[in-house]
Amino acid sequence: MVSELLQKYLWLIQVFMRAGYRGLTLEEISDRWENRWGEKYVRRSFFNHRNIIYEIFGIRISCRRSDNCYYLDAESMDQDSNSSFRWMLDSVTMNSLAELRDGQLKGRITLESVPAGRDNLSTIAGAMQDNVKLKLAYLKYTSKESSNYTIRPYALKENARRWYLVGYCEERSQVRVYALDRIVSLEVTGARFKMPVNFDVDRLFAGCFGVYLPDEGARCVRIVFRMTEQEAKYVADLPIHESQKEIERKDGFVTYEIMVYPNKNLMMEFLSRGESLEILEPAEIRDQIKEEIKKTIQLYE
Repeated sequence: MVSELLQKYLWLIQVFMRAGYRGLTLEEISDRWENRWGEKYVRRSFFNHRNIIYEIFGIRISCRRSDNCYYLDAESMDQDSNSSFRWMLDSVTMNSLAELRDGQLKGRITLESVPAGRDNLSTIAGAMQDNVKLKLAYLKYTSKESSNYTIRPYALKENARRWYLVGYCEERSQVRVYALDRIVSLEVTGARFKMPVNFDVDRLFAGCFGVYLPDEGARCVRIVFRMTEQEAKYVADLPIHESQKEIERKDGFVTYEIMVYPNKNLMMEFLSRGESLEILEPAEIRDQIKEEIKKTIQLYE
């Protein structure tokens, strides 16, 4: 559980985020604090919390002298430069929602269950800090029995509400990806390893879709697709891939391009959009989608 003090800091930040640039007076801040936490909030406490928030998160709560309102400094809240804070804020928000779901707002909040495996997060993170190898038994969806591997844990990656271990498999002599919920057993060894120089997990997955690393020698492909203007609103907010760019808007359609290593999951993503998405190029990707649609139609004939 997140400590109550940390929850209070994050709650205070959320209060200012909702207030926007208009900000809040000290009286408004005190009223909100008392309503939420059931205790008086004096000026001195706010100033202390304001300084601690800046020290911990690098987020500045500024005061506008013209009306004596306090607001969040926009630059310190930049999403790209403060992504770790955003992740923490999302996590604490989910934790608070879970508590409300089981208490005051029971029956009014529903959350999707997350696959197992999170219990191994701290163990793996500790092995990463100490640069020690892991021994694990891993059960693939395509296997009936688990396999044993010795892994040099390089990184942890979250994707589609699941956690993955990215590491060098000594038995396979290559970097592999392992879903934490498919790990049957995990053991920390005393054997140390040396991290590759300048390793960066985001750079490793650049151009990838999901958690699937490309085969050796594979090339990134430029895929162009179009959607109706109505459906395009959804992918504008939630891009299909981080490289997505709008290249044309014409006759009720919006055309996008992505640079990606194609894989089965990407094809499934395209197919899930149904008639609202059309692949324009390259021809081989368009043909793959055609074939998958034909197979689906045959199931219903």
